[in-house]
Amino acid sequence: MAITQEMFRFVTTRRPEQALRYRVDRRLVRDLRATHPGSLLVTLFAAGPFPPKVSAAEAYARGSGFVAADDPLVLALEPAADYFRRELVPGAVLADLQAAFQAEQPALAALLATRPSANVLQATVEFIGRLWDSTYTLVTLGFDRYVSTQYCADALRVYQVLRLWWLHVAAGRETWTGGTFDEYELIIDLDAAQDPGSRTGTPAGTSAGTAGRDRAPGRPAALIAPGTGGPSVSVPLTVGGTMPPVVGDLLLVEQELRRYELGEMAETQTIMRGERREQTIRTLARTSQTTTTTT
Repeated sequence: MAITQEMFRFVTTRRPEQALRYRVDRRLVRDLRATHPGSLLVTLFAAGPFPPKVSAAEAYARGSGFVAADDPLVLALEPAADYFRRELVPGAVLADLQAAFQAEQPALAALLATRPSANVLQATVEFIGRLWDSTYTLVTLGFDRYVSTQYCADALRVYQVLRLWWLHVAAGRETWTGGTFDEYELIIDLDAAQDPGSRTGTPAGTSAGTAGRDRAPGRPAALIAPGTGGPSVSVPLTVGGTMPPVVGDLLLVEQELRRYELGEMAETQTIMRGERREQTIRTLARTSQTTTTTT
């Protein structure tokens, strides 16, 4: 059994890394549709009392547009989500990914064509809109009771990856420069809900990294609390003149003793049966003081 001994330790301090906005935006999945006062996003997330929002969400959940977890289209997307979660890594060769994806998901692979058919694009846009409205509904109902939104999130991630994949191919890239499948997170644009019409939509085939990102300087990001009449929590985007704290890294230097190496013998003594040989080492420290007085 190896014995680990700590030799010494020390701490180094450094400034924390700044979370750059553009790096965060590249990993966000956004609703690219234009907002208007009658949209479900505004109905459920604009300022107003919470009980009517729950009623509106329950009404949409009972309608034909709601996408449930056992919807055939959701079940058809599960193998694609599993494939991307397993194979999509930075630096992966797109040609190899497309060959395997074409064999497993020929219907979805049609979206990777240079010019997908109008019918396929129209059906995809409509289904993505239903997924977003279902996500808004589930989030609203989640304030009141437990609901699962993971199947909607995975479905929207699949279409986000396909859109970014198409942009990679259109730009002539040969390897995947994006993130892994689970790094893409959904975001609900509360600014668009509070100000209908502020988001005019993003044309198909363009990047959503800057959609809904324009914000007046100093305007906080607001959160909606259940049961209140509007924004109740404001998180400022800046901290004024306050300097950020430093981060300390504790570093340990250890050694691991694995075995003893064979060396030369220092002394050999012969002891017969019944004999006892003892060796005593005595260390004596003596201090002597002499005092002489002369008159």
